[in-house]
Amino acid sequence: MSHGLGDMEPLLGLLPKAFPWVRSLPEADVHTFAVELNDAMRAVASLSDSAAVAQLLIA
Repeated sequence: MSHGLGDMEPLLGLLPKAFPWVRSLPEADVHTFAVELNDAMRAVASLSDSAAVAQLLIA
């Protein structure tokens, strides 16, 4: 699955407000985190299990 920057733009705009620590990451790492968070949130929605998102945030 490909994640273009345009696809992630809304999430990328919200990340610094929701997770202030992302401001200290390089832009490429913020994008990687956004993609991983988006994927985990989609998995949670289909499985009704928030463990994937919690594990990502812990990591």
